[in-house]
Amino acid sequence: WDAQILRCVGVEDMHAVFNLPRGRMGRALAAMFALSMNEMGVWLIEQYQGSFLKMLDATHGRASSFVTMLGELPAFADIANYHGRDIPIFKRAQHASASLNVAFGRL
Repeated sequence: WDAQILRCVGVEDMHAVFNLPRGRMGRALAAMFALSMNEMGVWLIEQYQGSFLKMLDATHGRASSFVTMLGELPAFADIANYHGRDIPIFKRAQHASASLNVAFGRL
């Protein structure tokens, strides 16, 4: 999917792609997936002219840059509170970086 499609996918698309159950929990998960995809699509369009490759090129091959970039998106900005301090974890972004590295050897 390209950025234009990502910004428009909906709950039903997520049900079809991930074969999610149709109950309340499946619908909630599909809605979270759709929101994340929409955010990613809009972000790619606004920041990188809709290009995944431009986004990856902007990391200069550094996984830490990729994680930081993805951390701009609410779906990837997982932050834990520890004794009143917000601590960025970025677990999802780290997984995305590792997955790209395994798939393409780019990061």
